[in-house]
Amino acid sequence: VQLGDINQANHFGFADAQFRFGKLMINPAVRVDNFQFTYYDRLDTLYTNTGVSKSIVSPKLNFVYDATDQVQFYLKTGSGFHSNDARVVVNDPTKPTLPRALGADLGTVLKPASKLIVNAAAWYLFLEQEFVWVGDAGIVELSGPTKRLGVDVGARYQIGKFIFLDGDVNYAFGRSINDPEGQNYI
Repeated sequence: VQLGDINQANHFGFADAQFRFGKLMINPAVRVDNFQFTYYDRLDTLYTNTGVSKSIVSPKLNFVYDATDQVQFYLKTGSGFHSNDARVVVNDPTKPTLPRALGADLGTVLKPASKLIVNAAAWYLFLEQEFVWVGDAGIVELSGPTKRLGVDVGARYQIGKFIFLDGDVNYAFGRSINDPEGQNYI
């Protein structure tokens, strides 16, 4: 159903700054991405080479508060993008190429012992558009905007100079924005 060669390039730049006000650090940042998507369709008898170029600017803003040497709180916010399959981009340029993603993390980092670090965060993610690969048809379908919420808890213990013991527990749930009854969980 689909046979071709994908060539996808991502060029990006990133800039950030840190401003300290006692125990509070404010970190604004911005990332600029440019994608070049090319798809060579091997099933097309003319073997066409189609390409599209898209760019996106993604601002970030983080706040970090060092309550003590062992306790840190943070709020990290920013935007990014949900990348997609180059075949979608070049076959139908009217579809969103780089749908925006907006997210935030609110959390803490704890150091209860010299070799132990524990972190916990609650997070939110909104995706302007999601893409679902339908393998039987060889196409990518738009599934609409979605939102997700989650909690992450992790711990890392340093056993030796280069040996660490890591553990993470994560819980996340989400739903499609277009589902008015909230029954379409992801």
